[in-house]
Amino acid sequence: MKKLILLVFVILSSTNLIFSQACTAKDCYMLARDYARNYWRSDANVCNIGGHDYNGSGLSVLWTFWCYSPGSTNWFYNQVGFVNGMAKFNGAQQVSPFPDYAWETIPLSIIDSDQAMYIAEQAGGRNIRASYNNTYALMFCYRVTRSQLTTDRVWDIYYYVNDNPVLRIIIDAEDGELLYTIEL
Repeated sequence: MKKLILLVFVILSSTNLIFSQACTAKDCYMLARDYARNYWRSDANVCNIGGHDYNGSGLSVLWTFWCYSPGSTNWFYNQVGFVNGMAKFNGAQQVSPFPDYAWETIPLSIIDSDQAMYIAEQAGGRNIRASYNNTYALMFCYRVTRSQLTTDRVWDIYYYVNDNPVLRIIIDAEDGELLYTIEL
């Protein structure tokens, strides 16, 4: 997970565009999937989602989507955001290899990022934001296979204070059940 978090930081910090409109993960999901299908492989599907949240809304100005193809051992990531109301893509590239455990589509039936963040805020995130300055959250949605969880798709939300992780909240992405709250 630390490598995935680092990858999101690197990707997000390398953009030259100024993304101006915050949106939910689902707002960008189809755009990211279709972009991967048009510019990489026609059978591409979203397998991981990542974004920043600065105010507890579950909205991000830039979402990163990792896509896989059943016909490839590589994976493709792209970023989607909005500039002046127009969808923009940034950082699209093919990378290899991708860990086996992530090779499964995240369905559109998952709860959206704003719903997941609402649950996380109620589970302690709001207290972090109220108690400290310079806070933000990293949100990830992915498939879990090597765990004792009762679900295989989760929203994994890390709260940061001054760039240090202080709280991790794991939510079932299918039904919104709070699974874990972990102080770091």
